[in-house]
Amino acid sequence: METLYKNALNDKSYYVLSSSLSAIGKLNPAEALITAKQLENEKNNDVLFAVASLYANNGSDENNDFFLKNASKFNGYSLIGFVSQYGAFLRKVQKDETVNAGVDLLASIAKDESIIKWVAYYAKRSIKDLITMYDDRISFDAEKIKKLKESNPNADTKELETQIESAKAQKQRISDVFISIK
Repeated sequence: METLYKNALNDKSYYVLSSSLSAIGKLNPAEALITAKQLENEKNNDVLFAVASLYANNGSDENNDFFLKNASKFNGYSLIGFVSQYGAFLRKVQKDETVNAGVDLLASIAKDESIIKWVAYYAKRSIKDLITMYDDRISFDAEKIKKLKESNPNADTKELETQIESAKAQKQRISDVFISIK
């Protein structure tokens, strides 16, 4: 089946190409990521959306440039899908710098008065979801410290405490951006 999808990647139809990439992403994400990298500069939004979806599900910090470069290629209601995929991607990445770049882009989209209000809503919601993500990280690490201290009162929790402080600072930064776009 995967061979069929790989052959379809050479089809002249953008719909077939994007559908094939999505199908390969479900069967073999590593292979699909390699193919997606080659398709990042396509002009067709269906293909770009398929790449965005693949990166949202399987990507890493290294794929952030794709979102930053291609946001301007989407408009109207298609921008809602792009923003939603980007928000999902940002919730999976590891580096705060990647999240910060994404929050800045989402905030600029939310502030753009020329876009439809629903796009702004989804951009704001994506930022709000990131605040919640950092809240969850803080709670999770605090719970880890609590359990660790219960089992060993002398346990070294400095690393977890540092992670909590970092998450709190990141949450505050994102919250400040969110407040500025309300």
